Amino acid sequence: MNAHSPIVAEETAVSFIVEQTPLAVLTSANEAEALFARIRAEIDAFVPDLSTATGRAAIKSLAFKVTKTRTAVEAARKEKTEAWRKQTDAVNASGRVIKARLEQMEDEARKPLTEWEEAEKDRVEKVANWFAAAERAVVILNDDTSEGVAERLATYEGASLDAETFGDSLERAEATRQQTVEVLRAAHGRLIQAEADRAELDRLRAESAAREEQDRLANEAAEAKEKEAADALAAKAREDEIARKAAEDATAEAARLAQNALDDQAAAHQAELDRLQKIADDKAAADAAEAEETAKRERSRAHVSKTMAAAKLAIMGLGVTEDQAREIVKAIKAGSVPNVKIQF
Repeated sequence: MNAHSPIVAEETAVSFIVEQTPLAVLTSANEAEALFARIRAEIDAFVPDLSTATGRAAIKSLAFKVTKTRTAVEAARKEKTEAWRKQTDAVNASGRVIKARLEQMEDEARKPLTEWEEAEKDRVEKVANWFAAAERAVVILNDDTSEGVAERLATYEGASLDAETFGDSLERAEATRQQTVEVLRAAHGRLIQAEADRAELDRLRAESAAREEQDRLANEAAEAKEKEAADALAAKAREDEIARKAAEDATAEAARLAQNALDDQAAAHQAELDRLQKIADDKAAADAAEAEETAKRERSRAHVSKTMAAAKLAIMGLGVTEDQAREIVKAIKAGSVPNVKIQF
């Protein structure tokens, strides 16, 4: 605003009226209205400029001039109160009206700046809230998922920062937005990898549990087969005992008959009985040995199978597939891997 603006040109005249003729303003409605009209004309003629500090200072100056006028009228009223005791009520009434009108005009004169200040306060608060939200967005909590972080990342990747809102903070806001995007991208990648690792670990655990169940069932089957072989061996032993008892009974019967035979046939008959007894005993012993050998072979096969299964499971734990682990165990058992063997 230059030195020839309406406000500067009229300032002396407005002050002169108030300072030199306070009674006219306080006691004459026409004089008061004339004062209001002069001030109103200045306010109406004034074009507020909020874009510069000088413009905002001019608005404040205009409001201050109205305030100064109001203060001058108030001072004149107080100074003349004693001399005008009989007119105190009327003067005070006029003063209150003038005060209210001037306060209203004061507020009206300052309204553009007041509205700008309120808008500026809202803008500054909005910017502060944006920066605080950006700080919270890059904090990755234990229960955050890749999906949730992706949503936050999309918010800042698509954020549009306007100069009107951020003002002097626009450059810092853009840097913060870019930094937030970079942090969230890195966190998103880490979470995707961690979730994939957990899924793979769960899969491996499930496969391991399934293999353990298969091994358990295989062991139970081997133990059942071993018990079946032992039961068969016991049954064979019982049959052999029955056969042996039958042979003994037969021998006893033969002996009884031999006693009734001729003395010269006793020796030959006894020899034949001894031969038959030996044959029966040899057969029983052979059957028992065969059954024991069969049971031993079954136990050995079950032990070998269980040991090889355990070795296969351990090799799989190193990241080898089941088929590859099975072939490795077979190769070790066959002696194809130098200096490596399985302890059965």
